[in-house]
Amino acid sequence: MIVQEESLDFSVADISLLQARTLLRRVDQKFLLSQEKLHCVLQAITPHYSIVLAKEKRLSRYKTLYFDTKDFLCATEHHRGRRPRYKVRIRHYLDRELSFLEVKKKNKRDRTIKFRREIEFLDEQLLSSSRFLFDNCPIPASELEPSLYTCFGRITLIGKTIHERITCDVNLQFGQHHFSNVAIVEVKQPRANWRSPIMCALRSNGIRPVSLSKYTASVALNKPSVMMNMYFPKLRTLRNIENG
Repeated sequence: MIVQEESLDFSVADISLLQARTLLRRVDQKFLLSQEKLHCVLQAITPHYSIVLAKEKRLSRYKTLYFDTKDFLCATEHHRGRRPRYKVRIRHYLDRELSFLEVKKKNKRDRTIKFRREIEFLDEQLLSSSRFLFDNCPIPASELEPSLYTCFGRITLIGKTIHERITCDVNLQFGQHHFSNVAIVEVKQPRANWRSPIMCALRSNGIRPVSLSKYTASVALNKPSVMMNMYFPKLRTLRNIENG
C-alpha cells in the first residue's frame, strides 16, 4: 500500500506548536520500512501527532544538493563513524519555495546540531555564504564542491503533547537510484524516549532503528570509486524492502 496524501488524517499543526518543536539540537533515530508498514504505523499514531502543511500539502517535495570535498571526506567520515562529523547541503523546500544552506554536526555525544541560513530560492552557490560556513563547519568553503542530489516526498509530524518531531520520507531518489516502496522514518527528540507513541508503534510492527544517512547511501550507490564497504548491508536492506 502506497501512502497517499488523502490518507493522512492528522490534525493540522498550528504556528505555536511548530515553534515549540523546532528541535535544532536533538537525538535522531532512523528506521527503514516498507510503505505498507508505514501506513500501519501512521494509522496507529494519528491521535497523538499533528501534521505540518507546506502550502496546504500534507506530503511535501524536497530536493537536496550535498557538498563534499574531492575525496568525499564528509561521506567517509560518516562511514567510519567519526565524531564530530559534518554534512553540508542546500535543501530546496519546493512547495514552500524556500531554500536553506544547512550544516549538520554529529557531536561526540551522538547528538545532532543543525545550523541553517536562508538563501535565495533554488540558489546553489556557496560563495555568498562563506562566513556562515566558516562559523559552523571546519571544512573551508573553497574545498567544498557539489556532490550528489537526493529527492523525496516528506510527511512531517509533531507531537501534540510530547516534545517530538517525526519525518517520513518516501519516493526516494538517490542520484540515479529510485526507491518507490521504501520509507525512512526519522524520530527527533531532545533525548531518547523509547515509550513515545511513534516508538511503540514502530516496535509493535517489528521495526528496529538503523544507522543510515541518505547522503552516504547515495555515495555508496552512485560513486563506486569511494570505498564504502561497510555500507553494503544497508544497501541490501534498501533493495530487499524495495523488492518486497
